Amino acid sequence: MTIQLNNQLVRRALELTLHFTPETSIPECYKAFVAGMKPHHRDSEFIVKAFVDKVSSWERTVHNLINSDFDVCRLEPVLFLSPLISEANCEDTEDYNYFMEYLEYRRYVEDCCDSEYENLMNLADEYCLEYDKLMKKDRKLKNPLAQELMETGEIELNGHQIIFWRGHTRDTVLVQQDWNRIESFAALNANTGNEMGRVVFSGIFQIRRMELATYASNMGFRVQAAVNGKTNLLVYGSENVGPEKVASFLKQRELRDDIQLMSENEFLEMVLDNCLV
Repeated sequence: MTIQLNNQLVRRALELTLHFTPETSIPECYKAFVAGMKPHHRDSEFIVKAFVDKVSSWERTVHNLINSDFDVCRLEPVLFLSPLISEANCEDTEDYNYFMEYLEYRRYVEDCCDSEYENLMNLADEYCLEYDKLMKKDRKLKNPLAQELMETGEIELNGHQIIFWRGHTRDTVLVQQDWNRIESFAALNANTGNEMGRVVFSGIFQIRRMELATYASNMGFRVQAAVNGKTNLLVYGSENVGPEKVASFLKQRELRDDIQLMSENEFLEMVLDNCLV
């Protein structure tokens, strides 16, 4: 039983299999990672078959990804676990959210198999961990203004006191990822007419971000992962607000007057005024 590394797809499948497989379950011959690898005489046939099956599973996962209707270039950062720092939190980045849209489409629209879904979830989780490691190693953001805001720590903006991300341990990042997770932007926005414009959330909130996003959708907002030229509202939490989002907000405010800043309490008052709770 041999794996022939005759194309980039198979090589990446093998790399991912090696990455997500405990070393005790990797046949000796595959640890060398060379072309035309064959089972080592010390490897049991069971271990070799199980490992090759995993490689085949990852090969199907990668093949489906690169042949999907999604923009492969935007999926590659997660596929190759090569994050670029653009936000304080991984789950606020466009790269991560675009990959999660693809994952949800494969699972809930195209009904992919359980093994592919597990592979994609492993990729998403590992990407966040790599992102966190990179943030700890070099907390320089791509946007100079965002970097300046993060180093400042907090600012007052038109009466709004905004406290920026200050860094986390691995455990606090995982907790915040769960609290801030938005299950599916596509599902949230599927029945939204966009009457109220587009909204972005950033920071730690009193209630789960998914609940806030659902309120926004029910009011007619389209929920976005990042601030851009179409955003109309940025809602910020009590702390750990993304400096990249605020920097983008400030840039957009210079260009137009139809973008606003709102605290969580102000947003919840809007929800009450619309009798949504």
